[in-house]
Amino acid sequence: MKKKYVVVLALAMCLLSSCTDRQKAISIAEDFIEQYAVAPELLQNCSFGKLGTTRVLSDSIIQRLQNTKNDLLKPNTAFEQHVSGTPLQFIRMNYVVNGDTISHTFYFDELLQHVVAVK
Repeated sequence: MKKKYVVVLALAMCLLSSCTDRQKAISIAEDFIEQYAVAPELLQNCSFGKLGTTRVLSDSIIQRLQNTKNDLLKPNTAFEQHVSGTPLQFIRMNYVVNGDTISHTFYFDELLQHVVAVK
């Protein structure tokens, strides 16, 4: 009986942790948009997907994403540096402009403190 409560408590902690991490990622992305978006007012009704983790992006791909012109962001947007070899967390944002749905993916450092790239 006691094991059952421990399992339920562990599952509840995992669910709460993932919700707070997702909310933290959304908050960081929204702050980043406010500071660096060309037209942040267009993004008032955006939606965010699930938070995920990846190790697929190499340092050269991250650097390319940081240096690629992006219609969402102002030129010379400042990104934080990625620590080589560490996983990235990411979340996809969708918004509608003139009837078209547009998606961008925000990549965060492992600890969810900074945006390191946007695709």
